[in-house]
Amino acid sequence: MMNGDSVTPPRNPALKGAWSASVRWLPVSLLIVCFVLTCISIPGFSHAGEKAWLGAQGQPLEGAAKRFLSRLTSLEEGVFIAGVTKGGPAEQMGMKQNDIVLGFNYQKIKNVREFERAVAGSNPGDRIVLSVFRMSPTILTLVGRMGQSPDSGEPEQAPEALQESPDPAADITAKIFAPPGHHEIESLDYARDGRLMISGGGTSLKLWDVSTGREIRTFAGVTDSVYSVAFSPDAGLIITGCANHKAELWDVETGKAIRSFKGQTKDDLIDSVAFSPDGRSVLTGGSDKIIRLWDIASGQEIRTFTGHTAWVNSVGFSADGRYVVSGSWDGAVKLWDASTAAEIGSFKEHKPVSESGPSRENVRSADRRGRGGASRTAPEAPAPVASRTAVAAPARADMPPAPVVRMAEKMAWNIESFKHRISTVTFSPDRRYVASGSWDHTIRLWDAATGQKIKTFAGHTGRINALAFSADGRRILSAARDNLVKIWDVATGQELRTLTGHTGDVRSVAFSNKPHGVISGGADGTIRFWNGDTGEEVIKFVGLNDGEWIIITQDGYYNSSPEGHKRLNILAHTKVYGIDQFYDLFYRPDIVTSKLRGENISGLVTLTLDEAIKAPPPRVQFRSLPQDAGSPMLKICYRIQSTGGGIGEVRLFQNGKLIKSDGFYREMVRTENTANIQLASLDSRAVYRDMRSVVVRETTPSGPSQAKPKGNRVEECVDVEPAAGENEFSLAAFNASNTVQSFLETARVVSSRQQEEPQLFIMSVGIDRYRDASINLKYAAKDAADFSARLAEKARTLYRPENIHLVGLVDEQADKQSILSAIDHLSKRIKHGDGFIFFDASHGLLLQGQYYIVTHGFDGKLNSAASLISSNEIVEMSKRIKSLSQLYIFDTCHAGGVDTIVSGLYDARMSVLAKKMGLHVFASAGSLQTAMDGFMENGLYTHTLLQGLKNGKDVDQEKDGTVTVMKLGRYSKKKTTEISTRLGHPQTPFIINFGKDSPLFRVD
Repeated sequence: MMNGDSVTPPRNPALKGAWSASVRWLPVSLLIVCFVLTCISIPGFSHAGEKAWLGAQGQPLEGAAKRFLSRLTSLEEGVFIAGVTKGGPAEQMGMKQNDIVLGFNYQKIKNVREFERAVAGSNPGDRIVLSVFRMSPTILTLVGRMGQSPDSGEPEQAPEALQESPDPAADITAKIFAPPGHHEIESLDYARDGRLMISGGGTSLKLWDVSTGREIRTFAGVTDSVYSVAFSPDAGLIITGCANHKAELWDVETGKAIRSFKGQTKDDLIDSVAFSPDGRSVLTGGSDKIIRLWDIASGQEIRTFTGHTAWVNSVGFSADGRYVVSGSWDGAVKLWDASTAAEIGSFKEHKPVSESGPSRENVRSADRRGRGGASRTAPEAPAPVASRTAVAAPARADMPPAPVVRMAEKMAWNIESFKHRISTVTFSPDRRYVASGSWDHTIRLWDAATGQKIKTFAGHTGRINALAFSADGRRILSAARDNLVKIWDVATGQELRTLTGHTGDVRSVAFSNKPHGVISGGADGTIRFWNGDTGEEVIKFVGLNDGEWIIITQDGYYNSSPEGHKRLNILAHTKVYGIDQFYDLFYRPDIVTSKLRGENISGLVTLTLDEAIKAPPPRVQFRSLPQDAGSPMLKICYRIQSTGGGIGEVRLFQNGKLIKSDGFYREMVRTENTANIQLASLDSRAVYRDMRSVVVRETTPSGPSQAKPKGNRVEECVDVEPAAGENEFSLAAFNASNTVQSFLETARVVSSRQQEEPQLFIMSVGIDRYRDASINLKYAAKDAADFSARLAEKARTLYRPENIHLVGLVDEQADKQSILSAIDHLSKRIKHGDGFIFFDASHGLLLQGQYYIVTHGFDGKLNSAASLISSNEIVEMSKRIKSLSQLYIFDTCHAGGVDTIVSGLYDARMSVLAKKMGLHVFASAGSLQTAMDGFMENGLYTHTLLQGLKNGKDVDQEKDGTVTVMKLGRYSKKKTTEISTRLGHPQTPFIINFGKDSPLFRVD
């Protein structure tokens, strides 16, 4: 790109090295066409007099910029950004000069006029999503808010109320959009047992848990671009083919690199890797034209396979390990003896006749007998080179580095002289066939014994990138540069199904071990699971560059890392919403797990995304902020305006903590009697049966917080007690049906009032004995006492002893009424600047879509509210406590057992609870067996908390001298997971942080 006369290298790490090398090596014509974007002086546009403002100057897309876009993405339409206003909305969302805008709110932008209309059709404050091209085949997604035009010169007028219902003819079907993932997915592999999946692209390597959809880890230490990945047969190791003439071996369990296998030529790259079926050796092929076999144990090269005259970019073993197949840019598919490295024969139809030379004898059969029956003596195998030390040779002076060639190769479209190139080869499971894919858009099926071509599969309109046989050998899966995945019948050559959804070329495919399961990954950075029978996209994995991740179903239900969900967007008609506006409904790790299992989730859905989106959320705005920041009370005024969906619950947060709401709750109410259900019988199947028998009822608690009809406009002022120092107020409102939340508006006020000496209140509940003695526990009461005592001791480093207050309720003291009465008493003593920690060790319960604390009075009947404290009641507890620094810890025994379904549902319910309260929640659910067994005289999770309180230096990884809420949460999760896995009863706590971090104690 050009800015004046200076050339700026691309920001994509995978292209930086190639950029610098291209200046020296690429032909001048290619530099001019592909790498130089000259900013032609065409007047930009502005939106003077209009309310919406983006702050970007667009120009027609033409010349070098248009050609470069076409080469890398096959797209030819968009708007060239000639300038970005400093401090404007476009700059704030990450737009840069020389970007090319391809889409606005997921609608294609073809020209400047369409871009102008899209901006003009927005309102200030609207969420917008731009699809942007920036020197990479992976399209960037920029998300931001539309600004107010600085040229309007008029204050914003309150808009008139819109119609309560949208135009019946309008398309209001909600569509889910996830962002592109970690660079491009160059390669993926699926473990034989179906538990794990590995994906690689750019300098990113990620390991996934297929059963839950969670990203297990992003491998640290990946410094070279990854082009190929493969699991060992036992899934204990991973091999990656990389730039810098290197293949890397990784340990799956630890995530550590074990050793490197380096070729002989500097600047070459490894484009294809494969483990031998016995897992003792690995095969590599790349840009130096040589195939190498390496010993896993020693890291030494065993032998080389030479004969290709161009880049080798696909290698593989036969299922019995006796043969190797390879494909090359020289147009040849070659068959080799794995034990001797002797070339058995070559399939040559792909190569132009003028380049073929004399035909070789066909001697591809296992006994080296060709079609005519003549035998050929295998050439003498090269001597093993186990003792050879691999030393990188200097780069060849007449050839560009391989990464530069690789980048140029991505820009090569429909070049006639390249059509013979082989891009991928693979054996059938029974070793009878070899399939090859080439740049001419076709797939060929070969008889491995005779070398004869059996048939050609035609249907793709782009280069074939990857092939895979099904386990029974009856189907072939293909991925191509036309963004499509196709399934073919081997016997007939017929196309069975085309899978559409990827927005970039598809680079890698695999059959899963599920019936009809198909997996694909590509340049759009996503990995997709498909039902090969129906063509339906089942689920989509997105791994993001910053370690965050998302997995989402077509229905919109999702699981994600703590920040990953903030990247999901929903398009309804022309408006874009964040998935966090639907968090309560669609954050459902349990449903994601069920979907991955192939289960029917329809009975678990009480409200669909399409139903929720029909009534849009209101627009919220702070009207005025107090001028006298030293007052004991602040008057906060705000306006809420309906945009067509009415106005429901209003929530006001102070420093992240919920301080005001109308008390609306969406409850699940059973249509069947629960009285006779036993607590210990509530395993995942019972929980889901229960959830399938509920209906939705909207409720508000009795008392002054009851919600009232609000109409289409609300203007209110509330008096709020400020905390000393900064006060951040956040405002959100729901539509009338309380299904969609507005954007969160934030305002800040600094109070000059003096900070009172803070106090700490610790309330602990521990219940071993219940009225129903069959569910009695062993360590809960001790856990509560030990935790509160240990924390109180450590907190003396921050609080004076007389300012630390303990409230403990155990066994008979801990019935529902006593717990709520204690909260009521504390609410009259606790102030804004105080700390409040609630610890509960007891039975927990998932029922009717809610989480419940089971108190001492529980008599075995689940339909009695007198002994259960619901998550809604916990929210009310937190609102009554004025402290802005609150932590809730639930060390729960789930008597029916904990599997991935129950764990996912706990995750969903606790996350929603924490979000509603705007606070921190630690929750760990274990089975009755693990609760009774305990660990070192405490429950396991409480043990790790106590260890964290005792060993503060281990918790304080940042070495700043304090242990905070978030630090203790991370430590307890890590230790609990490690110990429980070692004991054979995996238990992973949920650490959910929606409040501001707070110190717990200083480290000695």
